[in-house]
Amino acid sequence: MKFEFTSDNLALDFAGTRMYRETAPAEQLTEPECLAEWVRAARLVDRGTPVDRGGFASALELREAIYRAARAVVNGSECTEGDRRVLNRFATAPPVRIRLVRAGSQARSGDLGSVLSTISRSAIDLLGGEDHTRLRGCPGTGCTRLFVDRSRAGTRRWCGMATCGSRAKVAAYRQRKRAESS
Repeated sequence: MKFEFTSDNLALDFAGTRMYRETAPAEQLTEPECLAEWVRAARLVDRGTPVDRGGFASALELREAIYRAARAVVNGSECTEGDRRVLNRFATAPPVRIRLVRAGSQARSGDLGSVLSTISRSAIDLLGGEDHTRLRGCPGTGCTRLFVDRSRAGTRRWCGMATCGSRAKVAAYRQRKRAESS
């Protein structure tokens, strides 16, 4: 499975594993092994992380709380107390352990609880820090991906140029061509 890491934030990339939420929901995490694969793709730990059904359900609970809380901020409101409780609960576990091996090399280890703690802390850092003002929602047709706009002018529009940005540019080009030929 191909996962996208275009949100410029670990927690938002995790929330993005459920795509097109309002139009045609597409779930990338359909079973525990898919979550383990995402953890590997995100390079959160060096070795595989076992995921059982209970851990999988917990991860989905965290993912949805992240999405709802971030969407609330994008919409100019506060996240619910329930979502705050979920984020704070997951953040209490020790995060992924990281250690320096040598210059240019590090090692990351931890269980699923550590992985979820690291993801939750990423969400808390974003939503509770200065970057919350840079949180955006992609305007792509049907897209529900959230991202952090780190552009200098604060004008990043798309979740990713390889997906929604490209589609929008192609559609605009076709519309201009149709207008020229009319």
